[in-house]
Amino acid sequence: GYDDLGELKSFIEKEVSKGAAGASSQEIPDVDFSLIFDHSVPNAVEYLSLDSISEEVYRLFTLHCLTDSVATGMATEYLRYTLLPRILALTKTASRVLFSCMVALADVHPRSIVDALVLPLAHAPHDADEHAAPRKEIIHRLVADHVPVDMEAALLRGVLAGPESPGAEGGHEGVGGIGNTVVHPLSPPSVAALKALLAKKSLPWTHADVRALAVRAQASHSLYRKDSKFAALLFTIISRFPEECGECKDILRAALLQCETAMAKSALRKLDR
Repeated sequence: GYDDLGELKSFIEKEVSKGAAGASSQEIPDVDFSLIFDHSVPNAVEYLSLDSISEEVYRLFTLHCLTDSVATGMATEYLRYTLLPRILALTKTASRVLFSCMVALADVHPRSIVDALVLPLAHAPHDADEHAAPRKEIIHRLVADHVPVDMEAALLRGVLAGPESPGAEGGHEGVGGIGNTVVHPLSPPSVAALKALLAKKSLPWTHADVRALAVRAQASHSLYRKDSKFAALLFTIISRFPEECGECKDILRAALLQCETAMAKSALRKLDR
């Protein structure tokens, strides 16, 4: 039964009513939000109708619910069932309310934001352009400004590893399709994540990282044949990590030869020097 969730349901209903009346809640409610974790999260989410409430009420409820006392695993599961579907459904830029919710959560549960939001968005199947644009923007802004330094290397390897990769806690040496039968193309959001990570000059890339990118890039050429920004990503890798590129020159060359931009030609010249 869900009798113990009655207070939470009442809280949500009151906030929905306040929102309809143009009011907003200023007081911290005397409600035990941790009760949601006494149940299966998917069932509790459905019972509380968290998927259908407004962004304002969702933000209020979630920030009360996911305090720093909540275990990372529980926070991750909650966000996968509540926040990720909202982001996947976006066809335009995330609202200020929704993005401020993500930023606030990243301060309290950064690993959960990476594992429940950033990596799933990066690995989501390539969808219509109307979905790709908001996903790319969210990933770029989160990775650029709201991922702790000590999580950047694990995030890099998680993005490079592809859809079967573990979360930010897992190791990723030798990732990126090496030895796997299926190599997944890089989705536009994953490219956005890599660009944001590449902008962090203090983040080292290993030989395995560069090889993983090369393998994924070669599998992605049909998506980015005329995309100069994708070629620019490879150009930057070749420029900054020439030694690491040495072992996978043939793979990078094969990827660049499939591109039809001036930047790809520049990257090829750089690679062959």
